[in-house]
Amino acid sequence: MTSIARKIEIISRSIRGEKNTTSAADLASAMKISKQLRTTENHMVCVVENGIRTLRWDRTVVINQNRWRKVSPDKVEVLGAVREVSVTYVTEEEIQARKDQWLAECWPDNRAYADQLNEQISQEVTRLVPHVREAVIAYYEAYGMKVLMEEMQRDLMNPEVYLRFDSFRDRYNRWSVTHRDYSIQDQCGGIEHPSKSIPGALKAYLTERGFRSSLDGWRDARGVAIPDSKWLELQENTDDSPSHYHWYDPVGMQKIHAKYDAQYRRMVNLGSAASQLYHAASKSGGDDYRSGKLLEECPFAVGTLENVAWVIEWENSLRWRRDLPREVWTAHHNAGVERISFEIEPFRKIDR
Repeated sequence: MTSIARKIEIISRSIRGEKNTTSAADLASAMKISKQLRTTENHMVCVVENGIRTLRWDRTVVINQNRWRKVSPDKVEVLGAVREVSVTYVTEEEIQARKDQWLAECWPDNRAYADQLNEQISQEVTRLVPHVREAVIAYYEAYGMKVLMEEMQRDLMNPEVYLRFDSFRDRYNRWSVTHRDYSIQDQCGGIEHPSKSIPGALKAYLTERGFRSSLDGWRDARGVAIPDSKWLELQENTDDSPSHYHWYDPVGMQKIHAKYDAQYRRMVNLGSAASQLYHAASKSGGDDYRSGKLLEECPFAVGTLENVAWVIEWENSLRWRRDLPREVWTAHHNAGVERISFEIEPFRKIDR
């Protein structure tokens, strides 16, 4: 019986993302070559037998470290250039020396200074609260929710009114009660929280006093802190179970959120019947396009909400050539194709 010859290759990928292939006569030679390739110039080496990866080694991407580990051949591979990490090792004595140096840089009256600055921040928060509250309300009022609600109550089936409602709903749904810009960031309407603005203006002086910036504000080597905060801050309630939380909310944002969210829910409930009609007619427009109906064959009266929904979906279907097999236009849509044309080359990207 004739034996089947094995094709053995060694594939290496450099830290710049370059792929190199080397042939080997047998497995022993492949093991020797793969060991030679495990250098700091590469980050992956594998042995391929008859097109199947059987052995693989990955390097820890630390600059100038040639540490390799054996991994599963099927592990996801990083393609392209690899970002290497620089690691600096220090001794316990060096760490202690740095702590001592930091401690020596700290002024002896830092505690009194921090108390004074924290009090200044607190007073500035009190002064700015009304302005932040106005900014939050102005944010909601900019949606024009009240005017839109009145238009919907007068004539919800008006296509222009419904489309404004649909656009509004898409924009408003991008936010939630606890995830709006002014809720989770340090500023609201351009008003920065004083725990950021005041220390920020004194950055050089705080550094001179031995304070260092940290994730939760400024701190010196003795633990004296100038903590930062947010206009809406989620904090653990230490007086209750660890799983319970409360809001530190000097502006009263939660009440403002609740007020406008209640208005939004009333608006959605008011528009629910029109939404059902719109989406049913929209589905019909797509189905009719795929069945071969022309635009002028729309079954709904011109000027009605159903007519607008049908036409919009029919034109979208035409734009995306949805008469073609679904998997074809879906693949091109997912690939980022902007428009599918009727030309000889049916799929092409259209420049914006």
